[in-house]
Amino acid sequence: MQDFTLTNASRESCTLHGWPSVQLVLRSGRVITPRIRLFHYYSSGVPNHPLAARAIRLSPSDPATFIAFNRDFGRGCVLARTMLVTPPRADKAISVPDGIGIYCPPLYVSPLVPGHSAKMP
Repeated sequence: MQDFTLTNASRESCTLHGWPSVQLVLRSGRVITPRIRLFHYYSSGVPNHPLAARAIRLSPSDPATFIAFNRDFGRGCVLARTMLVTPPRADKAISVPDGIGIYCPPLYVSPLVPGHSAKMP
């Protein structure tokens, strides 16, 4: 399980809502779209229920973080050289060298949350 932090590098504030899109660049250079399962944060207490992703506003230089994880062994595993992450409603991917490393389907991805920690506020 790894946290991945995106930072608003523009001079304008922006609003993000939901899950980033992920693609993987394999050692061969081939780009694949992994089988994704959307990870939900859950409420504490009983009953425990999934929390909806919330909109987050990022001022310039503000970070937002998501979690990605998968098994690290088993059938169908491949070595990912780079992970390409596209923020929600964006049209350009951000390259993350090494990214998750080994991809063993499926890949679980959490919604973006504000800050450097992927703990739900």
